[in-house]
Amino acid sequence: MKSRILWVVTMLLVCFTGRAQNVTVSSSVGQNPQTLIDQHLAGEGVKLTNGKFNNSTANISSAQIGTFSLPATANTFPFHSGLVMTTGNVSVAAGPNSASSEANTSGVSSYTDTQLSPLTSPYTVNNSAALDFDFVAYSDTFAFSYIFGSEEYPEFACSSFNDAFAFFLSGPDPVTYTNMNRNIAIIPNTITAANPNGVPVTINNINQGAGTSGSSGNCHPQQALFAQYYHSNPSGSQGVEYDGYTVALTAQATILACETYHMHLAICNTQDNGYDSGVFLKEGSFYSPTMQIEKDFNLNPVGMDLGDTLIQNCRDVDIRLQLPRPVLQGIYHTDIQFLGDATLGVDYEMSINGFPVTQVENSFYFQADSDNVKLHMGMLPTATCENGVKQAILILTTVFCDAYEDARRTDTLYFYLKCNDTIRLKDREQACCHECDNILVELESGADDLLYEWSPAVEIDNPNAQTSTAHITENRTYTVIAKDRYGCLADTATVDVTIHTQPEVDLRITPDHGCAPLGVNIRTMNMPEDCNIYWHVTNDTLFDHVDSTSNPLLLTLDSAGYYDVYLWLSTAPGCSDSIMMGNAIRVSGFPHASFTFSPEEASNGETVYFYDNSTGGITNWHWNFGDNGTSNEQNPQHAYHLTASDNMTVRLSVSNEDGCSDDTTAVVPVVDDFALYVPSSFTPNNDKLNDVFQPKVNDVAYYRLELYDRNGNLFFVTEDPDIPWDGTVGGKPAPSGVYVWVIQYIRYSNVNRKLIKKGSVTLLR
Repeated sequence: MKSRILWVVTMLLVCFTGRAQNVTVSSSVGQNPQTLIDQHLAGEGVKLTNGKFNNSTANISSAQIGTFSLPATANTFPFHSGLVMTTGNVSVAAGPNSASSEANTSGVSSYTDTQLSPLTSPYTVNNSAALDFDFVAYSDTFAFSYIFGSEEYPEFACSSFNDAFAFFLSGPDPVTYTNMNRNIAIIPNTITAANPNGVPVTINNINQGAGTSGSSGNCHPQQALFAQYYHSNPSGSQGVEYDGYTVALTAQATILACETYHMHLAICNTQDNGYDSGVFLKEGSFYSPTMQIEKDFNLNPVGMDLGDTLIQNCRDVDIRLQLPRPVLQGIYHTDIQFLGDATLGVDYEMSINGFPVTQVENSFYFQADSDNVKLHMGMLPTATCENGVKQAILILTTVFCDAYEDARRTDTLYFYLKCNDTIRLKDREQACCHECDNILVELESGADDLLYEWSPAVEIDNPNAQTSTAHITENRTYTVIAKDRYGCLADTATVDVTIHTQPEVDLRITPDHGCAPLGVNIRTMNMPEDCNIYWHVTNDTLFDHVDSTSNPLLLTLDSAGYYDVYLWLSTAPGCSDSIMMGNAIRVSGFPHASFTFSPEEASNGETVYFYDNSTGGITNWHWNFGDNGTSNEQNPQHAYHLTASDNMTVRLSVSNEDGCSDDTTAVVPVVDDFALYVPSSFTPNNDKLNDVFQPKVNDVAYYRLELYDRNGNLFFVTEDPDIPWDGTVGGKPAPSGVYVWVIQYIRYSNVNRKLIKKGSVTLLR
């Protein structure tokens, strides 16, 4: 018999808020094993058959298997639904953890699983539960997720006997092709050359150390490393009943695709039926990864969504049928059909692994030791698009196992075919008088939405257009490249521009801004001989000056404001140049500096607020507060820290954007009137009246508040006058009573002397 210590447990009545955080369990008695497997275990890429429970295909009669569920919003257990198989009645597995040695044999059969005997020897197998089924996987791997939990934890960890479980996989070995039968419930990363079967998941291998009924000598040598896979579930925890369980683990293996294998999932008590255990199988997690289809287009311009469009002479696509791993043998094949109004061999071409496809229907196999098949598809250069964009439809049906009708996958791919016209540009010459105000390149053939690039990109407003406004004032030869909008096709032409000799405005204004009165020099540079000139300088109705002889034009502008300048040059009919510069000259008036301040008499350390009242388009402010303090804000704040009362002379200097400036001063009286106030009591009752203890102090260079309880224990310290004591100690309300305070401070007026005040404060509740 197992050596059990019967503990007398006094159950505490715990009120759980939110029962929805616990796993609920339902027995599967009366259900068919195969139906249970299909509904709660089978996933993608597998076919599960011949389901049995306790070696019987009949409806289940033992309460050792059932389903479990947990709300999707709960996080008290890693799995939210699936199957659970236990050594006793499945009802034990339901949370919360309310007992340290829960066991229930009601409704449990006397089935004995002999495959578990080697794991429990020399002790006997008791209360077994076993789930069997055959399966076919559509790829070379399969996996499922599980968690093992037990009431044996933590007391019997590393004892000489414990409940056992295993997942036995039998069938052809993928390397030797001989029959294998091995346990795949193993600890991650433990398969080595020395230990090809890995380390099994057991109570003695995964735990947090030897329990009270165990011995460290029975622990696995790598117990400390494996402890990462253990989760302690102490009494009162929500989720499941078991005192401990593993983290979510994965049982997996490499097999031969489309071959039949057998799974035997078993769990048992050892020697007696105390301390139940269970294994949770995640809903739908028994799966075999299948094929994925990836499309890789050779052109994906930034900012342009071309979708699944193929473009003639431009955009092709590689279609990759990707398996999760290389196949061990070439048994998968894909049938391909070509539909749509686009025709293979007429509008587009295709190759499979580099070999051209010429038939409308094709089948191809995945090669052994390969994990993909690559199809290449592109438009033919000879294709025509008289009726607009055409559509090519590919129907790919991949057959994983010929013997099973549902072991196949059908994917439909849609592609759109768009023609791309050949581009032809024509060379040309262009002549202009004085300047060319537009320029173009001729297009003989090509689409309307071409992208152009002029080089050099000078004197052209839009160097990326076929036709553009321009300001070309000298002889130039432009090279023009036209490309389709996808960047695939291109052609090049030259445009020669000849500029005839003409006057050329080069207007200079010195200075073009300043304070009134402003003398300006307005001139045009390099004016040709026999050139007519016309000046017109105006400032609305205040100033209007015309001159047709002078260069330069010298003016004195007395009034503030903006002045427009118009210049016209001409040497021959049709050959002229002009410029109209609005607001070409800015004349500024002088600003007026003025300010006020508050309060009219400031205490030492008190913030003084300064208010700018200056006028005249001010853009810059500079304050000097008389104590070496300065500011460039319009309305600054400043606090004085003086050693004695004094009158501070404050100067404000202002200027506008043209540098016209003014300044003014005012005297700010500063009184050194230091104050320290400490309240004698406070009532922290959250009525927002006298809720905290906070001494009031002004104009200190250093401050430290310490609070002591009646036993002389220091429990509160702050060096920030703005941080009060809220009446708590260690986060809990302090009792009513008298508390001693000590305040250390240094004044700005005497920074070499530290002062100390002591007193008490009464906390009232």
